[in-house]
Amino acid sequence: MEKKWKHLGTGILWLVLGIVFCLFSGPSQSLADDDTLMELPVVVSFNQTEARSMLKWINDFRSGAYVDGGKSQPWALDSSGNVDTVSYVDLSALQYDYELEMTAMQRAAEIAMLFDHTRPDGSLCFSIFPSDCYNYGENVAIGYSTAEGAFKGLAETYDPYADQGHRRNMLEREFNCVGVGYATVETGSGTLHCWVQDFGWRYGSTSPTEAVDRGGVLYVSVLKSLVEGFRIYSGESDIRMPLGTKKELSDIFLQVKLKTSRYLPLAVSCSASVADPSVATLDDSVLTAKKAGTTKLVLKAEAASFGTITLDIPVTVEAVLKNQPMTVKGKTVKVSFAKLKKKKQTIQIGSAVSIKNAQGKLTYKKKSGNSAITVSGKKGTITVKKGLKKGTYKVKIAITAAGNSDYRKGTKTATVKIRVK
Repeated sequence: MEKKWKHLGTGILWLVLGIVFCLFSGPSQSLADDDTLMELPVVVSFNQTEARSMLKWINDFRSGAYVDGGKSQPWALDSSGNVDTVSYVDLSALQYDYELEMTAMQRAAEIAMLFDHTRPDGSLCFSIFPSDCYNYGENVAIGYSTAEGAFKGLAETYDPYADQGHRRNMLEREFNCVGVGYATVETGSGTLHCWVQDFGWRYGSTSPTEAVDRGGVLYVSVLKSLVEGFRIYSGESDIRMPLGTKKELSDIFLQVKLKTSRYLPLAVSCSASVADPSVATLDDSVLTAKKAGTTKLVLKAEAASFGTITLDIPVTVEAVLKNQPMTVKGKTVKVSFAKLKKKKQTIQIGSAVSIKNAQGKLTYKKKSGNSAITVSGKKGTITVKKGLKKGTYKVKIAITAAGNSDYRKGTKTATVKIRVK
């Protein structure tokens, strides 16, 4: 089960200048100096239809229509740990603010990189709120795949007063609008679900916009000091292919790791080539095995902000082996009873079994037969112990040919008759 994370809710009266930013089109502005920042194109998907469904949960919460903790009126704990309903009587419903939604979407992508109310560029989260927005508040959470799940996590019904900051934000009387952002980022080890509720007090209303339910590229300004490193991600780690076959390569993309986050995908193209094209060739994303041998797939990403990143993936082209053509047939071998009375008798397997067309070294193993008859796997001999009575004994022997560069390993069974007389 994926762990759910929340961050202490923030509700502060804050006056700032509006910051212009663009979704899916270009870099966002930043309050930090240019030489301390990197503009990173993060691959992100938004599901704003799901995000907007959060509004009903919040307003039902504020009106008491949502029965919470067995109570049908809004409440939160006071600093003494007592249930406070008086402070939350007659709360007004929040309007959905489509400009705050854009802010929340930007922030949802940013918390995938830095799970904090400080933005990855070092500025406070309120730095991109609309300039005519007054009382600001922000709730952030990671790990919830539905609006209902995120809301219930942020409601903090069973948490102590100190951990109910998100709850108090959703019940804050000094807020009259909210925008919600829901972003997902594929990390290579799973999907990161990021939620942001941005609250404020604004006069008037904003014009409805079409819900953004798609993926794209969002440029995020990041402090260079937060960047731990880059790597090329590939679903391949060691490629093995039979001669003459083709393989569609899995997705290959560049990832960045901040000191406080997982590896996240970036929209930076990666080139791919094969070190030895006589062994394998690459056409678009299809690898073709040409000759038995080894080579490597060389992946490379380049950008002015981070230089050159490379990754070598071993490629082995395996020859297509033929089936082992060996045939075996057991014989009847006579052993002198008179000699057995004096000492054990040894028989070469080669004289007891007809073996033809064997490819590779031979080994032997007894499968069944009288316990007085043994088989040496390495020496290739059959030993009949001293004192065995007269009679005919059947011994089944598994004969294995190890194979070679052209033939597979194979095993056949022969039945040998030992006649003591």
